[in-house]
Amino acid sequence: MNLSVIIITKNEEELISDCIKSISFADEVIVIDSESTDKTVDIARKLGAQIVTKKFTNYADQRATALKHAKGKWLLYIDADERASEKLHEEIVEVVNRKPQTANGTDSIVAFRIPRQNYYLGKNKWPHIEYLERLFLKEKLVGWEGAVHEHAIYTGEVGTLQNPIIHYTHRNLELMTAKTNQWSEVEADMLLASQSVSGI
Repeated sequence: MNLSVIIITKNEEELISDCIKSISFADEVIVIDSESTDKTVDIARKLGAQIVTKKFTNYADQRATALKHAKGKWLLYIDADERASEKLHEEIVEVVNRKPQTANGTDSIVAFRIPRQNYYLGKNKWPHIEYLERLFLKEKLVGWEGAVHEHAIYTGEVGTLQNPIIHYTHRNLELMTAKTNQWSEVEADMLLASQSVSGI
């Protein structure tokens, strides 16, 4: 099995179908679901995804959970509000079916940054393209760290893909406020924990 795709969800019934359909090239789709109360799990299961239920602790823990379940040689992490573009689909298939190497032809590249094009409040295109490490050789991925803006820990070199993930962020003001509040709560918990450890 070459490619497992991991999606983290919590009440994503409006988004999960299009997300899974955009990564139909995967050999395996694993949904790490944070106890959704809507139809997210039912929709994902009907589309062939494997469901792993895990109470939400932080984003790094949710992503790391997939390492215990994924069978693919390569792991692609994508969120429910993201879509793999058709050209990215083709590029990823090419990558996972060969052994990429560095310029000197020796050490293998074990992770790839993928450009992400953001759209906010519907179809408003954000001018800035960000690059996120999302595709990993499983045997080189050690884990994830960071409660909010999590990042991967891996051993080896990183490459960069050319074609984007499409991200539909903050689809309306209500969702934008809810997401901001969620991040604020997590960061507040982190601050309290650090003060407790330091004895403040």
